[in-house]
Amino acid sequence: MGTRALVAVIVAAFAITLIIWGIWLIWLDRHARRCPGWRSPWRRWLSPLDWFFVRGCRYNLYGLRGDVIGALTCPECGTHIVSRRRMLRTNRRWRRVMTGLCGLACALAVWQSSAIHRQELIHRLPNDVLIAVEQYFKERTPTILRRELRQRLVDGRLGDRQRRWIMPLLVHDLKADSIVFNGQISAHELSDMFETAHSALEAAMLSTDWQQRQLAADVIRRHDPDYPSDALLRVTVEGLRDDRLPYDWNSGSCNFVFNARDGVRFLAHHAERAEPFLAEGMNSSDVQQQFLSAVAVGLGGRLALAEQAVPILADHLRNNLIAEDAKLATVALHGFGPEVVPLLEPLLDSADRQQRQLAEYLIRRLTTDAAPADLATQLPAARVSARTFDPTSTPIDEVDIPEY
Repeated sequence: MGTRALVAVIVAAFAITLIIWGIWLIWLDRHARRCPGWRSPWRRWLSPLDWFFVRGCRYNLYGLRGDVIGALTCPECGTHIVSRRRMLRTNRRWRRVMTGLCGLACALAVWQSSAIHRQELIHRLPNDVLIAVEQYFKERTPTILRRELRQRLVDGRLGDRQRRWIMPLLVHDLKADSIVFNGQISAHELSDMFETAHSALEAAMLSTDWQQRQLAADVIRRHDPDYPSDALLRVTVEGLRDDRLPYDWNSGSCNFVFNARDGVRFLAHHAERAEPFLAEGMNSSDVQQQFLSAVAVGLGGRLALAEQAVPILADHLRNNLIAEDAKLATVALHGFGPEVVPLLEPLLDSADRQQRQLAEYLIRRLTTDAAPADLATQLPAARVSARTFDPTSTPIDEVDIPEY
């Protein structure tokens, strides 16, 4: 059943219920005779409001005797009633039968209307009406209205004033809810209007909703600010955790926001300002956040945090089941420079073959002119990248980071 038919059936069912209810009440009041008030029948039916509501005096005239011709005078309002057919048969104000008949007419119109079927009425709604509806209903706004409003935004059919009005709605959509892909779509639109939305996105990073904070930070990172705010750095380090982005394995949802992968590169470029947040991240109980914070510290070459980061990175030089963590740890440790060699030398006695040879590889790369190809031959367990003999020579922006 299509949307048009469903609406028509619901309206018709409601209308028929009203009609049956109204007839039943009329039957119960069939012996009643009440005053219709001073208005004449023809004038009463000219008022659309009187089609649905009874405005008469409604004084009970049952048992009163009329004059010679049968006319009655209401003792309550003084109305002279010539014909008994003018009298009301109910004390109820609402005309249920008339309302039901009008409802049936509306149901028939909906059933036959091709304009509603083609959604032409929605396409003709003013922008301000669509915005007002969503401002009131928020995530409970019908999907068809949400889609129409966002399509108008994409097509450039909203004025500057209306774009300012819709911006808080887009920021609200960044929250975790039951609407599929609305967060990602809103993030894309906010990115296109970044200059206007920047302050609202900064405020969204103070939200209590995890997804809203992370998506707001992702939009700002796309524009690579020269001087990121403390809120952006804090939320970016927060996003290094093993969270529901980009994949939520419990619900099966995906929004293609790789907050941990993109966050590592961003933090590496701004490692100096992010030092206190990265130090906090390396103390986290979350293994992924701890490791990626240390990677960002190494890629950024922050020697002040080397003693805290090197043990974390050194542990990931081992042969384990974590995809490509040894390669990332190798590149990060190389980023500290020759000063890290004393911290690596104890690893030469490690029982783990991969960890031992990677430590030797790093020490020789940092202290000698040995060719990477020769080292790869001499230290086969140190070959942690199938794409290059020397992953340590890869620039930060080209480091192959898994899609965390």
